[in-house]
Amino acid sequence: MGAVEPRPRLPEHDATGPDAERKQRGYGTPPSVARRTGGARMIADASVILAAFFPDENQPQAQMLLREHAMGRVRVAAPALLFYELTNAVTLAVRRRRIGETDAQAILESVEGLGIELLPMDWRRTLAMALQFGCTAYDAAYLAAADALGEPLLTNDRRLISTVQGQLDWVRYLGDVRTP
Repeated sequence: MGAVEPRPRLPEHDATGPDAERKQRGYGTPPSVARRTGGARMIADASVILAAFFPDENQPQAQMLLREHAMGRVRVAAPALLFYELTNAVTLAVRRRRIGETDAQAILESVEGLGIELLPMDWRRTLAMALQFGCTAYDAAYLAAADALGEPLLTNDRRLISTVQGQLDWVRYLGDVRTP
């Protein structure tokens, strides 16, 4: 097995400006720093990925995001729990006879083929965010990943948007993404 290359570190953020309070609370590199370092990476939760494969009012935006990722224009990342959530969702869809088993496998293979970057879970940050925002640990894992990397989180979950509204401006609703 080859050596693992260390991840590049984002530049340090000064203690002034709009992101200072966020940094002081221990919520990672502010999104403004990430934007200055280039790269179009974002964290997408399972609701976004599922919207690309199941009928949804935001399906065009979800499909566009995955196309942009496949073409290398956007880099989509997610906590490693993404595939647990996707597998659970397609399993339920099969049980409810919304899709067949072959379709379930095809969805998971398609997502796997996209090469979405899977991130390790930071349980400390996840626990802190789950307790602070009163959300599930699953939702908090996506918040924690986006927060730690200083990248935006894209979600199709209106409940999550409502939970963090006015507190985490880097959590974005899929329905607000413009399509050509």
